[in-house]
Amino acid sequence: MELSARRFFLLSLTLFFLACSSRIVEAAFTDVSNAIGISYLHSEKNDPVNNHGGAAVVDVNGDGHSDLIFARYEQAPLLFVNDGNGAFTDETAARGLSGATDAAAFGAADFDNDGDQDLFMTVHEGDRFYLYINDGAGHFVNEAANRGADLVVTGQDHKGYSVGIVDYDLDGYLDIYISEWGVEVDSERALHSALLKNRGSEAPGHFTVATEEAGLLQPAKSTTQNGFASGWADFDGDTWPDLALVSDYGKSQMYWNDGDGSFTNTTEASGVGFDENGMGVAVADYDNDGLLDFYVSSIFDEYSNNKNGSHSGNKLYRNNGDRNFQEVSVPSGTSRTGWGWGASFFEYDNDGFFDLAVTNGMPIAEGADRNTTPYADADDDPTILFRNLGDGTFNDVTNGSGVADVRYGKALLVLDWDSDGDEDLVVVNSHSDPVFYESDAAAGDNDWIRFTFSGTRSNRDGVGTSVKVTEAGVTRHLYYNPSNAYIGQREAALHFGLGNSDGTIDTVEVKWPTGLVQTLTDVSANQVLELVEPDDAPTPPLFSQQPVPALSYAFGDPLMLEVEAIGTPAPVFVWEKDGETIEGESSPRLHLKRVVPFDTGTYRVKAVNAGGEVYSDEVEITLDMDLEAQSVARWWNEFMLEAIRKDFPDPTKHGRNLYHVSAAMWDAFWAYEEEAWSRAKPMFHQEDVSESDWGGDRLAAQREAISHAAFTVLKKRYTGSPGEERSLSGFRWLMEQLGFDPDDVGTEDQSPAAVGNRIGVGVLEANYDDGSNELNDYVDTSGYEAVNDSLVLELSGASMDDINRWQPLAFDFAISQNGIPLGALVQDFLGVNWREVKAFAMDKPTSNTIAFDPGPPPLWDTESHEEFIDAVVEVILFSSYLDPNDETMIDISPGARLNNRLATNDGIGRPLNPVTGVEYAENKVKLADYGRILAEYWADGPASETPPGHWNSLHNEISDYPNFERRYMGKGDELSKLEWDVRAYLALNGGLHDAAVAAWTLKAQYDYSRPISMIRVLAGLGQSSDESKPSYHEKGIKLVPGLVEVVTDENSAAGQPLEHLASHVGKIAIYAWAGEPDDAHAEVGGVDWILAEDWFPYQRSTFVTPAFAAYVSGHSTFSRTGAEIMTLLTGSPFFPGGMGEFHFPKGGFLEFEYGPSEDVTLQWATYYDAADQAGVSRLYGGIHVRADDFIGRTLGARVGVEAFLRAHQQRHANAASTGLIKEIRHLSTAPKGSMVRFESAGDALPMRVLHSLSDESFSDADGLYLRFSRDPQADGVAAGTHGYAGVGSMKGVDLQVEVSEGETLSVEIEVEVDEPVLVLSTVEGATLGSGVADTLVRVFAVAENGSETEVASNDDWLANDTSSQAEVLFLRESTENVLHEKDAAVSVALSSGVYRFEVEALSGSGTIVLGVWGQGWRE
Repeated sequence: MELSARRFFLLSLTLFFLACSSRIVEAAFTDVSNAIGISYLHSEKNDPVNNHGGAAVVDVNGDGHSDLIFARYEQAPLLFVNDGNGAFTDETAARGLSGATDAAAFGAADFDNDGDQDLFMTVHEGDRFYLYINDGAGHFVNEAANRGADLVVTGQDHKGYSVGIVDYDLDGYLDIYISEWGVEVDSERALHSALLKNRGSEAPGHFTVATEEAGLLQPAKSTTQNGFASGWADFDGDTWPDLALVSDYGKSQMYWNDGDGSFTNTTEASGVGFDENGMGVAVADYDNDGLLDFYVSSIFDEYSNNKNGSHSGNKLYRNNGDRNFQEVSVPSGTSRTGWGWGASFFEYDNDGFFDLAVTNGMPIAEGADRNTTPYADADDDPTILFRNLGDGTFNDVTNGSGVADVRYGKALLVLDWDSDGDEDLVVVNSHSDPVFYESDAAAGDNDWIRFTFSGTRSNRDGVGTSVKVTEAGVTRHLYYNPSNAYIGQREAALHFGLGNSDGTIDTVEVKWPTGLVQTLTDVSANQVLELVEPDDAPTPPLFSQQPVPALSYAFGDPLMLEVEAIGTPAPVFVWEKDGETIEGESSPRLHLKRVVPFDTGTYRVKAVNAGGEVYSDEVEITLDMDLEAQSVARWWNEFMLEAIRKDFPDPTKHGRNLYHVSAAMWDAFWAYEEEAWSRAKPMFHQEDVSESDWGGDRLAAQREAISHAAFTVLKKRYTGSPGEERSLSGFRWLMEQLGFDPDDVGTEDQSPAAVGNRIGVGVLEANYDDGSNELNDYVDTSGYEAVNDSLVLELSGASMDDINRWQPLAFDFAISQNGIPLGALVQDFLGVNWREVKAFAMDKPTSNTIAFDPGPPPLWDTESHEEFIDAVVEVILFSSYLDPNDETMIDISPGARLNNRLATNDGIGRPLNPVTGVEYAENKVKLADYGRILAEYWADGPASETPPGHWNSLHNEISDYPNFERRYMGKGDELSKLEWDVRAYLALNGGLHDAAVAAWTLKAQYDYSRPISMIRVLAGLGQSSDESKPSYHEKGIKLVPGLVEVVTDENSAAGQPLEHLASHVGKIAIYAWAGEPDDAHAEVGGVDWILAEDWFPYQRSTFVTPAFAAYVSGHSTFSRTGAEIMTLLTGSPFFPGGMGEFHFPKGGFLEFEYGPSEDVTLQWATYYDAADQAGVSRLYGGIHVRADDFIGRTLGARVGVEAFLRAHQQRHANAASTGLIKEIRHLSTAPKGSMVRFESAGDALPMRVLHSLSDESFSDADGLYLRFSRDPQADGVAAGTHGYAGVGSMKGVDLQVEVSEGETLSVEIEVEVDEPVLVLSTVEGATLGSGVADTLVRVFAVAENGSETEVASNDDWLANDTSSQAEVLFLRESTENVLHEKDAAVSVALSSGVYRFEVEALSGSGTIVLGVWGQGWRE
């Protein structure tokens, strides 16, 4: 086998010269071929195999003596068995190898790890290979076909050369690499020049083809494979064996082992591949610098080199470290040997420096004139012996060494066949007998030691083991792989020359392929020492997969760095960034949901166990961020969302912060708009900026002021947060990248920075007294105390003084929903004082109430008791849906799901996408995947930015949709990115802030219980369904077969569903989610029968349920608020293109447990669909009951519409918000008396009656009323015709008439506005006792030529896409604040123009009121 020598490191220059001075004079070889008696002919000169002459050293019978096997062209190989005395006997047939016809080269190894040497054989040319398995006694059977190693081809024949033996994946089983030369690439490319992967413990000694998956398909260039040899060694010191692939015609390659079963080719970058005709390979640390170098034999031809500089000879690649080599064959004196083939580093004289032998010769131009013919010199090229001088150079000592053959040498075998302590050589020739050279080095004064190997955890042969021998302060280092050669495997041992030593080696350090380090001391020299890998010692970690980053990251991209490491015991991991430990990151996977500037830097991970520690490769994370791609307002919003994600998940505070930053940007934006404050109204701080203050660039000044305003607010609000360092660093980074100075906090001048700073300070100061108690860290001032003692999660059941009231949870160790450790705690009511906070737009009759009070939720032991119990059972039902083993499939496409009426889940989808006109495609997924994804996706947003942040993220994503147009309310000219964002953020975040105030007002007011308390307490009471059954309690939980049952002897008997609960007879069991699994990345909790007293919602056990009361759901309120505002902003309830999507890859999203089980894509047609899904997600998550969700949706609808109107008025501050209509006209024939009311915008009533058949009229504070009777008197006008008009700035009109079925009533209005106005048309009848049962309202745009186009209708209005918007506006106009069955409404955004509103009585007769009213915020 090959002695793979690795360099010793000279500790000092003195030691170096001491080592050199101990060297003896040259040793000598003796040709003992005749005495050995091995004579055979590989092939004739006219055979097409002049490149061949393969052989190997192998111990076939395990007696410790090296046997020899030789290849013969088109014949069986010859196996010569060593008798231990230096004599060899041909036992080919006796050992079962006579069937290996045409074997060309050999790989001898224990492929099946059974303790004996097997033989893999290539062929000179043929359609298959051989694998002979040793029976343990040295007899062989070819099992290549059975073991997947024959590699049968049907196209190009195999043309085999060297066999490389390697455990490339370090699984403890040896793999095989075959070099092939002269094979044209075809469809069977992976079967040629192939990598055979040992199947390992699954099937030892059986193989699969891994060429392509490993990245080793050949050739790397051209279309012909020309591989000759492979050098497998750990060239970069990471333990993983790399590949120096030697190929003819300039095709040599360098492949680095990635540790994950694949390789990376860096030939050019690594400084190798200069050999023009690579043939053989030898690996050693020839210069003793501690790094493995390699030598490639090639062709030196005097004629060709002189003529054109080609065929320049062999190459010696000196390892510089860091995967880089320097080619030094010329200065080292090893470049010119002729037509080179076999090459080996070995110990010529046992002096501790590794010498080099090279075989040469080729009968390609026999007898030709050497002065005129290329390659004529190759006819008698000798074998060359180079002696290492110890200074990086070699001396050709062939003459006088005893090496004197000129016989076309190919393979070169290195072994100690006479076991005397020196290395002998066998030169294997193509067309003549082998030459045996016996060394006399052992007879000199230099000492030596040889090692053999027996792996236990590593491969049985120990291939890949590294040995360091230290004696007298000098360390010599070798790497063991005997197959690193040209078609000639070396002896299975490592041989160290020690020079003239004292006979005792100080230390021997053995590093096995597993990474286990074994140290021996005071080892005697001049012996063969068997090294056995310890089986019980810890093996240090070794990375089998290195972290691989993306080429670049955009802002917000996810980052996943993942490693794998082997070792015993299993290693733990410590991630580092820029040399500092990343707290809490101790898994093999580093996952950053969103990359931001703070995350850029150098990452690595340390794997640690009892055996040691090792670092992974370092990876550099960079951020590719185009600041010009978005507005400056958008970037500040994005960076604020990142701050939210790293702060405590408190939606009330974050909603307020989003609102105030948006307000700051609003005030800074309009300060730099032309005629700014004549067009808009400031939120908190007005700055009057003149053109001279712009500095010549208004837009640049505007950007700077916005940035300073936002930075000022954000820096104050996120100082002290858990993510302070990360967040403030991000804010500063953004300021600097934008070109602004974050340290410029001045407020004294009119510079944009000072203006922005004043605005930021103004926003902060204006809200210190808004009721949040910010200056006192938001501490509750209400005096709230929970009426119930805490629920201790480590115990079963729950005890409550009032089941209807909120119960805090007690944790041994709590973690916030976004992963912030909180430790042991009892929950406090988070945000209980938020009912005192000032609103953006919502009406608050008192400081701690809101105008809309829906009344209490269903309550236990009251008139709504049954509704309370049903709601609890519904939560259990939703929990039972969460089993991914349940194959129930549902269609979640917009064509089958959602499209609910407000505060219901009754939607059945939509037949068509209104944008494309095409049906929505079916989207079937598992119900369990759907439920689990909803629970996690909507929990706090996909990146834990809380619900207010989630709707900001949605807005940003929607704004980035292809072809999205930033048209306010879907009309008019497209706004700039900056104006769109500034206006949208104020409307959206003002509304989300109000949603928090509204929801938390009701939470504090009603202090409602959570499902975990409800379920556990009710179960503790018992069942209320059957007095005759056990555990009856009239106020307990309802039994539902298959869902809620009492544990009985019968249903818990052996083989029954509740068998595992047999010790709990009489208790309530529920079929529900079984809880968080031990390994959330690989396991699921599933659904099972559990005790109701132990039920947990589908949440982490360290979070369980939010720290505040349940009613109403904040998620539902926030989401419906967001949906209403997005609908009004964009002018459509539909996502761009008619559908929004979010994709969840299989196994790649869920965090509470593994999932989803398959790829899932959530889809929504409208923003309302998304909002409703967010609401129902809380039932899947076990966080809320139905009433929390539904009333939250209703509340959110009101908050959203009001917030949008407030934001709209901020933009149009100097236009009366209710004076949006220029002229109203009506002309019709009313069947009976009618009445009309016009309302103006101001105190005066600039309105005139154009025509009337009666002057009977009156007026009041609301406006002017005209009442008409059916007076037939009028010139030129038909009897019963009524005409009236209002001219001026008006809010709207009510027209009351009596109609019969089929009759229509219409009002025409003219609108004159800068931007669209929201107009509501209503039809009321119930309050008047009308008999009209059904009406249809339609709105038409009237062109100048009188043609009309329908723009809106109230067809089935409560199920209409914008019904909630119209409903909210209707209730704003209604004095009763309640909807009646016969009422109807339609809302529509109108630009300047003429419109006709028409109502048709579809059935019945009676009095109705048609109203047409412009909508504005009411301060």
